[in-house]
Amino acid sequence: MIVQFLILRQVPSMPVFVAVLIIVVGTLTAGFSDMGDEYVGYVFTLGNNILTAAYLVVSKRFSDSTDTKGFGLVYYTSITALPLSLALAAFQGEYQNFYEFEHATNPLFLASLLAASSLGVGMTYVVFLSATMNSPLLTSVTGNMKDVVSTVLGAYIFGDFVPTTMKVLGIAISFMGGAVFAGASLRERAL
Repeated sequence: MIVQFLILRQVPSMPVFVAVLIIVVGTLTAGFSDMGDEYVGYVFTLGNNILTAAYLVVSKRFSDSTDTKGFGLVYYTSITALPLSLALAAFQGEYQNFYEFEHATNPLFLASLLAASSLGVGMTYVVFLSATMNSPLLTSVTGNMKDVVSTVLGAYIFGDFVPTTMKVLGIAISFMGGAVFAGASLRERAL
């Protein structure tokens, strides 16, 4: 919301603001007990969220000003990012690591690499499409709700999750915030 306001000058409605506030309170509640142990991870996650928000908002602004949608955004982003990514990979020695990888020529590995890359391009397309057709805020909140679901599934699949009252309460609050956000967004679209 903050980045969307700073760049696009869009102010969310009060119900949307309250819904996002509920989600943030849920996130802080769930993560509060672990903050002392994993603060570096929280700092990186916060930085990732801020950069993702800026990325989505700038994409929306570019899309609105140039009338470029979905695939065009992926194309222009790729053209811009490819040289930087190749240079960074060379600087960090990733090419040498790839050639030294024992399965680098295995057809199954190469097929998996191609499939994962294709899925990444597809996901990027869908995210751009969502951000330009809906809003960056809607895209961010739905992405965060996906993360809440992933957290709950991960807690059941992996045995090292220790449920505490604060974690369970925080996840429940985040789900409630997502429901309030969905309701507010649907009401606004109906108007």
